[in-house]
Amino acid sequence: MLTIFADPDLSGEPDSSAVASQSISRFAGNLFTHAQAVTVPPTFITGKVTWIQLSETGVLTTADPGAQGNLFLLVTSYPPQSKNTVTYQIEYYGSASTFGQANVSFMQMLQSFSFTSSAA
Repeated sequence: MLTIFADPDLSGEPDSSAVASQSISRFAGNLFTHAQAVTVPPTFITGKVTWIQLSETGVLTTADPGAQGNLFLLVTSYPPQSKNTVTYQIEYYGSASTFGQANVSFMQMLQSFSFTSSAA
């Protein structure tokens, strides 16, 4: 399952790290029992944009109940430090049995993402 959220920063929301921490707790709590953090590099850079990166594993309660599952979360605010900043979150999860294979395609897709500037 892949979900992308975009949330305009209308009132000085928390930074990407705080949003990522809050989101991973919420997502993992809804998707897993016995959720545990997975050690991943703290950031991922693609297209000159730095994303906060977090991951969890646990026993799935949805999608494939009872199976071991993995959750991967990326969060960034773009454009950074701007009055028009939008916080983007990419949530990607699934059964551990197929996660590795699907992750190859996900990483290829992620590396194709780019932000473009529009004239105001």
